[in-house]
Amino acid sequence: MEVTAVGEEANQGDLLGFGQRCCSLGSSNPWLYRTAGIFPEHCTEEKKIGTYFRVAPQASKSQRSRCHGMAASEARPGEATAASYGRPFPTHPRRQEFRARVVRGPTMLVTAYLAFVGLLASCLGLELSRCRAKPPGRACSNPSFLRFQLDFYQVYFLALAADWLQAPYLYKLYQHYYFLEGQIAILYVCGLASTVLFGLVASSLVDWLGRKNSCVLFSLTYSLCCLTKLSQDYFVLLVGRALGGLSTALLFSAFEAWYIHEHVERHDFPAEWIPATFARAAFWNHVLAVVAGVAAEAVASWIGLGPVAPFVAAIPLLALAGALALRNWGENYDRQRAFSRTCAGGLRCLLSDRRVLLLGTIQALFESVIFIFVFLWTPVLDPHGAPLGIIFSSFMAASLLGSSLYRIATSK
Repeated sequence: MEVTAVGEEANQGDLLGFGQRCCSLGSSNPWLYRTAGIFPEHCTEEKKIGTYFRVAPQASKSQRSRCHGMAASEARPGEATAASYGRPFPTHPRRQEFRARVVRGPTMLVTAYLAFVGLLASCLGLELSRCRAKPPGRACSNPSFLRFQLDFYQVYFLALAADWLQAPYLYKLYQHYYFLEGQIAILYVCGLASTVLFGLVASSLVDWLGRKNSCVLFSLTYSLCCLTKLSQDYFVLLVGRALGGLSTALLFSAFEAWYIHEHVERHDFPAEWIPATFARAAFWNHVLAVVAGVAAEAVASWIGLGPVAPFVAAIPLLALAGALALRNWGENYDRQRAFSRTCAGGLRCLLSDRRVLLLGTIQALFESVIFIFVFLWTPVLDPHGAPLGIIFSSFMAASLLGSSLYRIATSK
């Protein structure tokens, strides 16, 4: 038996030099491979075991000679070949052709950067005109309120930036680890299912732990999620996706709950000022997403760690967010409600008002389309050499442009 090392050709289902199919697997559980449809339909147990352990059957002498000949003819001067090591390792006659297809061409780069600059310029022009036309409110000139807002934004924006920094290269990272599309889909589904499950108990968990402690817990769990991306083990990555789901549920519940309680209960600011804080947070959330895409492209290209670099770069941001929350924020709690009563109240509200049900249905359908797009855009554009971080920033700039147009249309 010979261990074979296969690159991108494994994911493409290419044939090795001696006619044997092999695929690169990142886990140690054959059940996942059967469910993902990785094994061929007509495959003996011996071939399944060989595929599972990344082992190819012994090639015949004539097949090995043919592999040696191809390796020697394609080798550069001074480059090691199979014969020099006294053992055959399979080569692929189309390896150089495949790698040439993913080299970034000037047309794709120029198009991506021009689209990004055009969208960014449009957003900047609309926002500047809107700011000049809108007079500042009373809340914007209150020094005490501005200090309170700053304490909240420092932590919240760091958390959002760390979240956006990971988005452009998630699929690329799994692809870099040579997982198949079915395996990557399972990872995505596990992350989304984890967000749904933890979202059901997030409010009760936040009320029990405290809002400040929940924000610190978010920093810890999301940092662990980023650390799991350094592993190529499939089950470690599954655990990371589960931690990411918990972190997402905390991000969109604990921070806002802390702010609303502090705004009303502790500082006694008018409740009418709360929308101003979250409207500004929504705008800067788009800006952070645009900047995060550019930053992810930079660190992935310059640090030398490849697609895992944005995940490593997000850890210091998360640590700083947790440290600032511990130092500057006070703790607050809410009265704990039974989980069954909370779910029953939400279901009653959903079914009693037809408008709420229709709105939820429309939102669910829209989000499903968005998640399909999120899963597909990287494998569609990456083979053409697209700069993924810049493409992601262009998406976020387009979203910011639509938000600006909506605000202008509804303000008249």
